[in-house]
Amino acid sequence: MRDETSITIKSLQNKLIIGLVLGLIISTSLALWGDVGQIGNAVKGFGWHYAPQILAFVVMGYLGRFLKWQLYLEELDIKIGWQDSARVFFSGLCMAVTPGKVGEVLKSYLLLKQHKVSFCRSAPTVIAERLTDLIAMLILASLAANFVTYGQTVIVMGLLMSLGLICVLQWRRLATTLIKGLEHIPFVKPKAQLLNAMYESAYILSGGSLLFKALLISVIAWLCECIALYYILLGFGTAASLQVAMFVFSLGSIAGGLSMLPGGLGVAEGSMIGLLLSCGIDFTGAAGATLFARFGTLWFGVFLGLLTLLLNWRRFNLNARSD
Repeated sequence: MRDETSITIKSLQNKLIIGLVLGLIISTSLALWGDVGQIGNAVKGFGWHYAPQILAFVVMGYLGRFLKWQLYLEELDIKIGWQDSARVFFSGLCMAVTPGKVGEVLKSYLLLKQHKVSFCRSAPTVIAERLTDLIAMLILASLAANFVTYGQTVIVMGLLMSLGLICVLQWRRLATTLIKGLEHIPFVKPKAQLLNAMYESAYILSGGSLLFKALLISVIAWLCECIALYYILLGFGTAASLQVAMFVFSLGSIAGGLSMLPGGLGVAEGSMIGLLLSCGIDFTGAAGATLFARFGTLWFGVFLGLLTLLLNWRRFNLNARSD
């Protein structure tokens, strides 16, 4: 099956290692920048009685995204049991520290290895997930934008660009014309059939009622992550509102995603801290809250994904070649 995809576990492992190293560097830099002692004292004084609420909303966020994944598989008529689907989905979370989370195509690779599902058939789910995540966070940011006097232009432009991409995908004549144009490029021509197969899945996943359902799930899932940040801010003794948490988390995540850096590392953290500072929160609280939020919304998923992948390594038949 090498002709269908050149993806390898080794290449994904390399991307993951790079992301983990960068994450360690960024976390250490934030701690040093904000004075390790002060942040340490802030963590010691953290209101740990908020931990159950934080954990509950983080878990609900992940479960919401899994529900969206299931919805996509059903729409593409990929029939696997929900337990196998969960193993694939949560294993893919370990690739959240790759640029733009593109490493989450690991999920498509696992479907290919274990269930012989065409890679090109399932890979567009990763694009659909990222697109609906982006629109959902833009919606959440716009709902909280009246609290601040900046960011509205970015939000509007982001929404217009996202809707524009959906229109291109749904305008079959235009999309097929663009694909035919790409086929004239020498290194693209051999993959023309695969490109068309991927477009067919992308067309289905960006369609009317499915798009609405996926967006609704995404908004609820990411709202849960915003609420988790709200409780984190309360734990650090700030008087931030849910609106602040929604705006900071959404805009910070968007900035990190658009940076195309592994996991948005550095950009997401810097944006969140800057936004929290602009909302009147002191640096120690802002840095501490950002580190906690990123652990819950990024690193918790990465380690959960690694654990799931390792526990199911043989089940996924990852030691076998994909000839």
